[in-house]
Amino acid sequence: MFSSLWVSDGGIARQCVELVLAAAVGVLLYYLPLRLLRWQGSARALTLLEPTAKAAAAGLLLYSCLGMVQPHLPSVLPTRLAGPPPPDALYFLGGVAVGGGLVLQVSLHFGDAGPNAATAAMLAHCVAEGAGLGLLVGSPGFPAIFRSQVLHGVPDGALMAMVSLERSGLLRAVCFALLARLAQAVAYYATAAYIPSVSAGTAQFAEGVALGSMAAMTWEELAKPARGTLGDKRTILTVSAAAVASYIILE
Repeated sequence: MFSSLWVSDGGIARQCVELVLAAAVGVLLYYLPLRLLRWQGSARALTLLEPTAKAAAAGLLLYSCLGMVQPHLPSVLPTRLAGPPPPDALYFLGGVAVGGGLVLQVSLHFGDAGPNAATAAMLAHCVAEGAGLGLLVGSPGFPAIFRSQVLHGVPDGALMAMVSLERSGLLRAVCFALLARLAQAVAYYATAAYIPSVSAGTAQFAEGVALGSMAAMTWEELAKPARGTLGDKRTILTVSAAAVASYIILE
């Protein structure tokens, strides 16, 4: 059932490990600067650490989103000028709208909730992403989407650290982040291994949902809060610098 392209990229065990470990990297990337700034006693830098980290994470996810949408541009842009988009493009655009709308609704209802609710929301988010990722195994865009999901684990881990680090400490923050991504890996494995291959339209829709949810989460959970503290110009500069750095390092 597994495609040769998927197997050649490392197999399910390695892919699940990558999904999980990316979250631990995100926790540490937030925790280590936090410890350093506390040791130096820099109050202003501590105040700016969280919004700057969110803006930088938004830049990383912006790079991931652009990588996901790039394969679809040739099928959407020319036809938008000459006529209606093809069915696959409509499935993709519909998925983007659904994925983005769901994340915005969740953010609207749980945006001001406490750490426990935030942890539960992140857990549900990761399970949904893992199941969607499993549906895309074998699709032409799967390698880029899987890569973006691994990268997505870094800001996910950083977000978990911001929510639970002060309350629970480093060990539990890492455990929370790993638990959420482990749930994603399990959902990914179960869907990829036990659900039959889906149609091309369903795969396009799932890709759109993944992109829409990632873009909406980038705005609601990262860029928007950072903008409230850093202002428009500094947020744009930080997001742009992080996106460019991600491109230089990862390409």
